[in-house]
Amino acid sequence: MNYVLILAGGNGVRFGNNDTPKQFALIDNRTVLEHAIDAFEKCGDIDRIFVVMNEKYLTKAQELIQRNSFAKFRGMVEGGISRFESSFAGLKRIEQDLEELNEKSGKVLIHDAARAYVTPEVIKSVVDALDSSDAVQPIVPVAETIVQKIDGRWQTQNRDDFATVQTPQGFCFNKIYDAYMRAVNNPLTSWTPTDDISVLSEYSRNAKISVVAGDHKNRKITYSEDLR
Repeated sequence: MNYVLILAGGNGVRFGNNDTPKQFALIDNRTVLEHAIDAFEKCGDIDRIFVVMNEKYLTKAQELIQRNSFAKFRGMVEGGISRFESSFAGLKRIEQDLEELNEKSGKVLIHDAARAYVTPEVIKSVVDALDSSDAVQPIVPVAETIVQKIDGRWQTQNRDDFATVQTPQGFCFNKIYDAYMRAVNNPLTSWTPTDDISVLSEYSRNAKISVVAGDHKNRKITYSEDLR
């Protein structure tokens, strides 16, 4: 069973519109959230879709989904304060779904709703790579010059040694769920994960993590200008 968790719980502070979070901004008369769900709805490699949403916008998101009649949509999950809490809430819902289906495990992709332009090729690459890996992340080479602050001085780095990470990030469900359970039971007070791969890396040091080619079109909508 192949799942996708679409994380849409952010408040979009950097987006610059306090009244409308970016997941509800419009692109060609459809919201960012609808575009993100539709990308996985149309992908033959995905079986079930769950959306993690801020409590404040659960009703609005549910109305959008009902309007579209997404066949693969299986439920809305209330998100937490942080990305970590939202991902964990979604993973717990998938664990429940697997139990109901009497399935022992599966694959799960975790995707930012703000990446509304995700391509079928990226999705398929992540799903396929999980056949031989515990986790997969799409990456894009850095095109611009990179500098790093070392001892108070900005120093140019070799950009060939760097890449930007996109979503969806893919996981063997049991691996990522176990890593989150370990993180919940043994939290690191000085560490705040910014994505799900970092949780697996920290709490499952022996996990095999692979990379696949991302796509520049799969950009993250962060500012209002990104909609253009």
